[in-house]
Amino acid sequence: MLRRADCNAKLERWEAAIQDYEMLIREKPGDEEVARALFEIQLKQKMLRGEDIKNLKFGSNLVCISSNDRFRHYVTSPGMSVVLFCNKGKATHKQILLVLEQTCKRFPSVNFLKVEIEDHPYLTKSEGVNTIPAFKIYKNGSRVKEISGNNHELLERSVKLYSS
Repeated sequence: MLRRADCNAKLERWEAAIQDYEMLIREKPGDEEVARALFEIQLKQKMLRGEDIKNLKFGSNLVCISSNDRFRHYVTSPGMSVVLFCNKGKATHKQILLVLEQTCKRFPSVNFLKVEIEDHPYLTKSEGVNTIPAFKIYKNGSRVKEISGNNHELLERSVKLYSS
């Protein structure tokens, strides 16, 4: 499968290469060579779409949202985004952040966003967030799932389902 992924990448069959690399990452989550290859393909794909890639670094697909525009950019982009709505610096949410960071590593092609509700009350209201912490999953610009922040198993299953 690694050879096929590499061949697809060389032939610029980006979607096929991404699918193969993602499958390999699920089988071997700690394989840095595969993760790096997937990251490079995703960078090329973003460049071809004209997206800004200057702040992207390998191993960092968890983004703290700093503005409403940035939030909209991520959730309306092609692909999938998982958004955590949480309180700023609450001790109970540190466990949820750890779970989110682990999930980030298993699904490197997914954008993971963190929205601190104190900094973005407008976003919290406009996205209909009723419980904190909460996860919302967006795919190709549409909200597809809402999950309580305490249901880690459902989060993992949902990310796997919607990212395939």
